[in-house]
Amino acid sequence: MHSSAAPPSPPLPGLPSLAGCSSTAPPRSRASPRLAVCFTGGKDSTLVVHLLLHAPHLLATALAIDTHPSSSPASPPPGFPFPCTPPPPTTTTTASHAALVPHLITFHDALAASRDFLSHPVHAIRRQAQAMGLPHQVVAVAGPDYVGSYAAAVAALDVDVLVTGDLVDADRGFMANVCTRAGVRLWCPLWGADRQMVWDLVHDLGLVPVLTCVHVPRFIHAWSAVDDEAEVDGACSPPPPDALPPPSSDGDDDSDDDEHGASSTAEYAAALARAHERVGHVLDRAAVRAWLLPAVEADALDLGGENGEYHTMVRSAPLFRHGAVTLVGQARSVGVPGNEFVYLDVDHDAPEM
Repeated sequence: MHSSAAPPSPPLPGLPSLAGCSSTAPPRSRASPRLAVCFTGGKDSTLVVHLLLHAPHLLATALAIDTHPSSSPASPPPGFPFPCTPPPPTTTTTASHAALVPHLITFHDALAASRDFLSHPVHAIRRQAQAMGLPHQVVAVAGPDYVGSYAAAVAALDVDVLVTGDLVDADRGFMANVCTRAGVRLWCPLWGADRQMVWDLVHDLGLVPVLTCVHVPRFIHAWSAVDDEAEVDGACSPPPPDALPPPSSDGDDDSDDDEHGASSTAEYAAALARAHERVGHVLDRAAVRAWLLPAVEADALDLGGENGEYHTMVRSAPLFRHGAVTLVGQARSVGVPGNEFVYLDVDHDAPEM
């Protein structure tokens, strides 16, 4: 997914395409590049951290980075795969591995009222970084010149490479422009990866993502037509007891069709109710198979959620050497009637698992 402080919508005009500019800023001259990872706590950014620390060979094999042109942001820094020894089974990092990822970086604009902050609350991201035992920094950015603010923040990190979990250019080259200005190389190891393969890696490697936000109109056809009884064998794995209240009526409305194709008020209400039921649940293999894949077909969604259809945060993973984090709270609606987001309002003081 994308950095927590996404540029305003619509994206800033005049930004160049990623093609041809993502690799124009060469790394500074060091034996091994210093890396910082844009970390939102979602499945993609957590997967990138896991692969860097535990399975860098998969970045060159499963993700087929050698098939990308040199101008692609998927192209790794010189010297990759970086020489390192796999950590012992009883630990998650070694000194050599930790040096590869000196910082997890969360960009944050505290003044922006954005669904991205609701999807990836900073206090929950801090818990994840603590669980991993990796350095984490929340970096402030501000408008109206977001490109300049981001560029100054990235330059101040004193790193050679900024890594993201982006699969596509959803921000019209925003971060590429930032990195070019900052003189830092942009690396997107998951760039262009097959979405099903990414999900397979998430599950195969033991990451446990929780659904934290959905854009209700994007799921209108699939979620308004599914029979509850037909889902028994493929429901989302439940969150801890009492983690979510009954479906809320917040935002339920009698609005007419919206631009995303809600064919009736009743269908939209059914999709809204289903969003309240599902947010806060684990997206395991059964859930992906039972409702996410059908929604991709019915509503022409991106399976990876790269267009903002949904967001996740990871509750547990092999990287979480200090234990799983608790991602519980209430499912709430935000937005105008007929075009709402349902998000997990993560408790600030929830006990750790």
